[in-house]
Amino acid sequence: MHINTLHDTVTITKEKLRVQIHRIKDTVYIEAEQQADTVIVHKEVPVEKIVYQKPDGKTNIGVIWFLLGALVVMVGVLVLGFGWFGGR
Repeated sequence: MHINTLHDTVTITKEKLRVQIHRIKDTVYIEAEQQADTVIVHKEVPVEKIVYQKPDGKTNIGVIWFLLGALVVMVGVLVLGFGWFGGR
């Protein structure tokens, strides 16, 4: 392509590249743009087999006794607190 054949703008596009050549009076501007590449990666990730277990039906007796004891202590503190402060 000879420079004298340019009068305004020439655009050349090939695959992901676009080149524009602008001629303004005695100056030539060249602009190029490359489109981004898309990279796709397929990767297998090993996952352990999920094992479903049925609950055995047993409850933790220690937890039940602890919660019951804490409840008794809280009720006792409230009864004693209101008994002492309520009488005044």
